[in-house]
Amino acid sequence: MTVVNDRIHVALTELDPSDYAVPTIAPIRTAGHLDPVFCIHPLVGLVDCYAELAAHVDDARPIYGVQVPTSGELAESLVALASQYADDIVRIQTDGAVHLLGTSFGGVLAHAIAVELQSRGVTVGALTLLDSDPVRSSADSADLLGSMGDDIDRSHAEELLAVASHNDELAQRHLPGIYFG
Repeated sequence: MTVVNDRIHVALTELDPSDYAVPTIAPIRTAGHLDPVFCIHPLVGLVDCYAELAAHVDDARPIYGVQVPTSGELAESLVALASQYADDIVRIQTDGAVHLLGTSFGGVLAHAIAVELQSRGVTVGALTLLDSDPVRSSADSADLLGSMGDDIDRSHAEELLAVASHNDELAQRHLPGIYFG
C-alpha cells in the first residue's frame, strides 16, 4: 500500500463503530498549484478506490475524493445529490476550473455534478467517466459485500449496503441533463 492508501485504509477501518461520520470532501493530495481533480464515489459511497491515483497524477495537481456523508438525510434525487456535492466542491475550488472523475455510478454522478456546475457558471475543465452507464442493472449485494474486504465490521457494511441501494435507486430514476463539454 502507498502512504495515501494506508491513510485512507486506516481512516476507514479504525473509526469508532458508533460514529462513522465521514466528511464529504476527503483530501487525497492538497498540495499543488494546478486546478484540482475531484474523484466522485462509486455506488457504495466511499472514495478509497482512488487511493492509488495520486501516484499517477502530476504532483502539481491536488486530488480530492467526494464521498457520501454518513450523517444526515440521504438525497431525494441524483440531481439533489449533485447539487449538494457542487456546493462542497466550490467551497474548495473557488477560482479556476473543476476537473471531475467518476467510476461506475460515480461517473453518472460526476456528469450530473458537471451539469450543475455549468448551470452556476463554473468552468468544468475535464469530465472523465470510467465504466459509467446511466442505464444499468440494479446492484448485487453479494458483489458489493465482496468488494468491501474483510476489514469492515457488519454494522458498517450494512450501512454501506443501504447507501449503495439508495444510490442505485437514484441512478435508476435519473434522467441525465445536458453537459456542454
